[in-house]
Amino acid sequence: MRLENREPKFSLKLDVLAKTAIWKRLSTSVDVEFFKLPAPRDLTTLPTEIRKQDPVTSIILVTKL
Repeated sequence: MRLENREPKFSLKLDVLAKTAIWKRLSTSVDVEFFKLPAPRDLTTLPTEIRKQDPVTSIILVTKL
């Protein structure tokens, strides 16, 4: 999980029990689908010129160049 690096910070401690509980809940949700990728996906780093953080939600928005 990439919750350790998210902004705003994830408020729960991400130990093995917490991760297990999160995955258990997600895996039983009818609103979530899982797909196996043929190869691991690289982490994308967006240039700072196109990133803008919403001051209210802290969600990173991407703007056009």
